[in-house]
Amino acid sequence: MVKMKLHILLDKYRISQREFAQQTHIRYATVNSYANQTYKHIVNKHIDVICTYFDCNIEDLIEYTKDNP
Repeated sequence: MVKMKLHILLDKYRISQREFAQQTHIRYATVNSYANQTYKHIVNKHIDVICTYFDCNIEDLIEYTKDNP
């Protein structure tokens, strides 16, 4: 399972989803879906924008855990 950890980064840097969306030009609905784990896919460009914004590695943003069979 792939999990986005955007909500953790937003909390760490004390920035709202709306403010983040405005500053990165990623739609608020998309930011909200990433933060709340309701996304259907992750846009590669968004990964780049988010990692650049927070000056982080992809491991700080995305976590992969193996599903139990």
